[in-house]
Amino acid sequence: VTANANVVSQLMESFRVAPSLSYGSRTSVPAELSVQNQYQYVGIPVRVGYQLASRGPWRVMALVGVNTDFFLRNTLAETVVNNPLGVSAGFAANNTTTSRTTVSEITGQQPSAFRTVGLSGILGVGVYYRVGSRWALAFEPTGQVALRSVTRPASQVRTLPVNLGAGLGLRYQF
Repeated sequence: VTANANVVSQLMESFRVAPSLSYGSRTSVPAELSVQNQYQYVGIPVRVGYQLASRGPWRVMALVGVNTDFFLRNTLAETVVNNPLGVSAGFAANNTTTSRTTVSEITGQQPSAFRTVGLSGILGVGVYYRVGSRWALAFEPTGQVALRSVTRPASQVRTLPVNLGAGLGLRYQF
């Protein structure tokens, strides 16, 4: 049995397990189980900045803050591929494999392994180019990490998502 996990983003985790299923005491049917776990949150960020440098129209700021994440939904999709000949799915003849996919969805109102509210820390840099007396073009690369697991303590899985992103926009200074 092999297993590996890849965290793609806060919205998706993939687990792949390739066990051998036994029927009775004599028959073994190689199968591959693929599980895709997608969870979605909406976040409300609160950030503060400290100006590090200023030269002409350019400004550079250090950004730090917190993000409150509200759980929206969790979608779990399982795909089982049965391969009675034990041949890799890429090399198997068309009639030797069968697959079945099961999809289930849990929303924020239903019991789930995920917490309904999470908290993440934000760290970033803001680079701004002033284009008027109060307007500036903004580029803000940021990193965000969960400050506690997004799953409940009773869950067998501990998940601490890490996100990297960049914002590009127009900033108005009051």
